[in-house]
Amino acid sequence: MITIEEKLNLFSKHVFEEIRGASEEKIRKIEQHNKEQMDAHRYKIEQEKKAYAEEIIKKEKEKNDKQISQKKGQIKKEIMLEKNKLFNKLIEGIKNKLTIFITTNEYKNYLRNILENGLKEMSNKSNIEVKISKYDIKNNKDYIKTIILDNGFTNVNMLESDEDIIGGMILLDKSNRAILDLSLLDKLEQNKEYIGKMLYEALREGEEIEK
Repeated sequence: MITIEEKLNLFSKHVFEEIRGASEEKIRKIEQHNKEQMDAHRYKIEQEKKAYAEEIIKKEKEKNDKQISQKKGQIKKEIMLEKNKLFNKLIEGIKNKLTIFITTNEYKNYLRNILENGLKEMSNKSNIEVKISKYDIKNNKDYIKTIILDNGFTNVNMLESDEDIIGGMILLDKSNRAILDLSLLDKLEQNKEYIGKMLYEALREGEEIEK
């Protein structure tokens, strides 16, 4: 069975390929536009060198070096903003893929697996509460209840999560407020660092190819 981490990785690749081209083009245009500006600025400096005395040239060079440094910082900031926008689009795209995933039979098998494992971890608890998504309340409530009963738990309260957890569930021991988060939202949050690393490495490879 494919793990949810592998599923997230697959979704990440699919969504990334869909939006990568447009973002890389934006980044390329930003870099090209600012390169042209810096080249024009450097050309202006070279022309002015011929007309000014040595001391004046020195002062102008210091001034323009500072301006170029500031411009480089601005370019770096613009590119980072674009990369952050791409990352947010990627995460939203993965969420959309997950909302499709929860409608499949594969998701039902995944539900059974995580719920049975979660109940094993809570086996010594007597007052368990299961929070599930709005979708699962409507479509999988009886299925989840059957799994709970099949695993020997009869005193389990099931309710809709206040937060949009996408899918999966959150198990709580009401006696001591112990929480076991098995939601798809939590899985996505846990994998954000990996997804971001994958994204920025792919963009870096694209930049190297362009060079």
